[in-house]
Amino acid sequence: MSPEAAIAAIAVEMIGALIQGTIGFGINLIVAPLLVLIDPRFAPGPVVLASMIGSFFVTWRERGTLDRSTLGWALAGRLPGTAIGILILTVTVGAKLRPIVGLMVLVAVLITVPRRRIKRNSPSLFGVGIASGIMGTIAGLGGTPFGLVCQDLPGAVARPTVAAFVTVGAAVSAIALGSAGRIGSEGLILTALLLPGVAAGFILSSKILGSINQRAFRVAVLVIATAGGLAAVLKGPW
Repeated sequence: MSPEAAIAAIAVEMIGALIQGTIGFGINLIVAPLLVLIDPRFAPGPVVLASMIGSFFVTWRERGTLDRSTLGWALAGRLPGTAIGILILTVTVGAKLRPIVGLMVLVAVLITVPRRRIKRNSPSLFGVGIASGIMGTIAGLGGTPFGLVCQDLPGAVARPTVAAFVTVGAAVSAIALGSAGRIGSEGLILTALLLPGVAAGFILSSKILGSINQRAFRVAVLVIATAGGLAAVLKGPW
């Protein structure tokens, strides 16, 4: 990887971590499609690990307002969802993952845009957990479906609750990916490359938290994510 590509990857990760720390979702809506355009080796392992670390920072910062009662069934669904994601990855390698990541991002945008309220009960949370497991394992997008069922919560509650779900879910996905041989030394090196961006984005989010127009910021995130997802799909597996 060239120095220019490495700097671009760190910058992309910083923007994603800033978004995650400010509005509670979106780190890999932005990061996943752009990183696989820079280098397909960033998916799935490095995007999942970097997402886990960034989400842990948010969870710890706002742990006092975490809604623990919402997490249980969703985390239970994450396990079979992760297994399905691993199954998909067993037949998908290298650059062929790029359009799949792009499609996952576009699906995530579509389910995020309407902001319809979904009742939080055992079946809905378990189903969301399955979807999160699939999307989280393939592209580090596990927080998006769960965020949909938490969007009627106050921001100070939803943000750490979704972040906690992403942290635990990404850890499950990382263990599964490692067991399947999809995270090796190269993946760990690429993850380490992204960490300065994760840290910088989190620090910036802590400084501006509550001082921006979150609705306008959310729209901007979705527009950029759509563009990134489309670019990944159109570039294809080449």
